[in-house]
Amino acid sequence: MRTEELEQARDRAELLARTDSLTKMLNRRAFFECGSIEIERSLRYQSSLAVMMIDLDHFKSINDQYGHAAGDTTLLSVANTLKAMMRNVDIMGRIGGDEFAVIMPHTDLKMAIELAQRLRLGIEKIDIIIDDQPLNITACFGVTRLDVKNESLDEALKRDDKALYLAKENGRNRVAQLI
Repeated sequence: MRTEELEQARDRAELLARTDSLTKMLNRRAFFECGSIEIERSLRYQSSLAVMMIDLDHFKSINDQYGHAAGDTTLLSVANTLKAMMRNVDIMGRIGGDEFAVIMPHTDLKMAIELAQRLRLGIEKIDIIIDDQPLNITACFGVTRLDVKNESLDEALKRDDKALYLAKENGRNRVAQLI
């Protein structure tokens, strides 16, 4: 009995250490751990692997204008939208304040861009009302194919980050790619 209680407590502690408390997605550390495993799997089976970063547009202004509770509601709504639209095999994480990342096994660049466009439209449709005011939520997406033989997840995410900045510079609420 006591051993079972200790195991349950250990399992809860491990879950808390790996999960973002608000969105229930993987946190940054767990996302990179899972990413390393997925890279090894892609190498072994010689399969494609795409990576996507998502950054909410003007998120700071939501927190500033409506407060952090509205920001949390926004993040949770976006996370739930992403979870509902992604495959079970995709690895999703909240890797920063309003930044999310996704690892997509068996996905080439074209498929990843198409998915990013669907996700972008899904986020655009999120309906949040704060103080009788609708919040318009949009996001920028950076998408790339990870070269599992020659680069790390961190290197691919740096390219995604550069693509995000291109999307922002070109008007926001868009998908950009770097090869």
